[in-house]
This record gives sequence, structure tokens and C-alpha cells, in this order.
Amino acid sequence: MKIFLTTNLLLCTLIFRVTFAKEVAYILEVKKETPLFKRPSMKSEKIAVAEAGTNLLYIEKSQKGIWVKLRDSDGVEGWMPVSRTDYNEVASEKSTTDKINEIAKLEKEEAQKESKNPDEREKSKEEMMKDIMDQRKKQLDPGFRIAPLMRWTNKKEPATTRIGIRADLNLVKIALTGNGRFGQAWAAAEGTVPAPQGSHRESSDYTFAARYVLRAPLYGPLVYGPDIGYAADNVKNDFRSHLSLGLASAVLVGPFDFGLRGGYDFFNNSRYSIEVQLGASF
Repeated sequence: MKIFLTTNLLLCTLIFRVTFAKEVAYILEVKKETPLFKRPSMKSEKIAVAEAGTNLLYIEKSQKGIWVKLRDSDGVEGWMPVSRTDYNEVASEKSTTDKINEIAKLEKEEAQKESKNPDEREKSKEEMMKDIMDQRKKQLDPGFRIAPLMRWTNKKEPATTRIGIRADLNLVKIALTGNGRFGQAWAAAEGTVPAPQGSHRESSDYTFAARYVLRAPLYGPLVYGPDIGYAADNVKNDFRSHLSLGLASAVLVGPFDFGLRGGYDFFNNSRYSIEVQLGASF
């Protein structure tokens, strides 16, 4: 038995659960073809099979948090491992209020299209579902990021402790093989100066860096990725250039993120560094 979800039943059920049950309702996407089980156990009876890419209505989560109960368009309910769905990404994405407003808008648009023939109505439902999914992806795909940072290095020139600011521009989304999720490619530029407590303070002391950054989802709100770029120091009007490599990870909380980066600059006074960033995306 294959599962196919219609928008009408999904939206009506979703509004009922949010309005009366006061639970958070989600539309989850199946990442890999998986059976629906009668109970939250691999040994339980299989009652249906959901194909990869199928959208199902979230009902509840198991006590241990490793299974989710889902419902298809025919009202069939069953359990599926959380890891086979995009629950972790969706759960941190939008507030319940946003979902209610979005659903109400779609219901109104759908009512206005009732006069169309069945083929046109079905096409409109598919387009509306696609819009929901596109808006969800945009939540994880900001176009611009700015982040104050503090960096510590093992060299006194430039200063051991530095502060600065970094600006990132999202260039393109990158499809990651295997799970259908997306990563991003960024162009980043940053400038730093000695921190007030730095061990070396010169008016002409500053650093500039330009980097190419890849960022991919790791688990839930965690992201990670490598970067490569060019860094240049001006210390007492002595310019030094470096090839810069790094690896960073961050926790996303809405439009904000907190991250750590380890880096190594080599050629012309090689050094390694550790930095913290607090970013905001727009």
C-alpha cells in the first residue's frame, strides 16, 4: 500500500489539531521509503509503506523521542522512526502561529478555486503544497549574515587576541547526496584589530581575510563546514599574506547562530587560531 496525501484532508486535520488539541502540528516529509508500523517498534505489524518524498501529518512523538506517529490522506495512522523524516528540521522552523496563519490563507485561496474543474483544482493543491515546502526551505536559507567575532592565535604578531566583524553572502544552495537536504556556499569577508587586552597594539595593526565557505546541516539545529581563503596582516606597515584553512560548526536559533571555528594560516609567519562568532542572518 503506497501513501498519497491530499491537501484538503491535511489542512483540515492540521487546523483541528492546532485549534482544539493545542498541539504543534507539522507536515513531515519522508526521506527514505519506510513502512508505517502499528506500534513504535520494528517488530510491530507493518500497515503501510511511505515512499521517499511523501508528505504526512505529524500526530505525536513516542515517549523516548525516537518514533513519530503519522497519518496519511486515508486516515491511516502508524509509527515511523524520526530519522526517516525531516522532523528535526521542521520542528525548529516556524512557530505554531505562523502555521495557523499560513493554513488559513491557503484555505481561503482553495475555497475561491472551487469553481474550477477537478484537474485545475488538483493542480492548484499541488502548487500550494509546493509553496509551503519552498517557504520552509527559505527559513534555513538566509541570504546575508553578519557576525562579530573574537579570535585567539599562537602568535604575538598580529596580536594574540583580536576582535573583528565578519560578513557572509550566500552564493548558492548545494544539494547533498543521500538524504536530499541542502547545504550552502558562502563568500565571507572579515576584518580584525587587536582586542583591548591584546599583547600587541599598533595603530597600523589590522587583518583582512576573504574566504569561500561551505555549510551543511549536521543534526537538528547544528551546521558545520570547511572554509578556504586568503588572509593578509598589516603589522607596523609590514604586509604578510597567508593561505587560510578552517573548519567551523554552529548552532542555529532562529535568525541567530553561535559558532566555533578552528583555523590554520600558512606561508609568511604560519599560525593556528580558535575563534568564536555570534551571527545574525537576514
